[in-house]
Amino acid sequence: MILNIKYPTVIKNNALYQKTGETPISLTTLEARWRLFGHILRQAINTPPNVAMTKYFKTEGSKQRGRPKTSIVTTLRRDLKSQALTNYAVDVGHGP
Repeated sequence: MILNIKYPTVIKNNALYQKTGETPISLTTLEARWRLFGHILRQAINTPPNVAMTKYFKTEGSKQRGRPKTSIVTTLRRDLKSQALTNYAVDVGHGP
């Protein structure tokens, strides 16, 4: 028995978060991802993270076969769409 919840009892995630006073892990990772992106943008342009972001946006060529690879940029764009912040640009200073 944890938190006075016995085995056959079913509890929804929202009720559990409210009872424990915690935030969902998805929101925690979302915040951490955006903090990392903010740190990358504040660094000098010749640091490895900024060089990698620049190369990501500058790559051209034929489209690869199969499922597209998940990158930090595609994840940030997906976050913006899910948070209804589509008016803001993800690629500040790094875009095409």
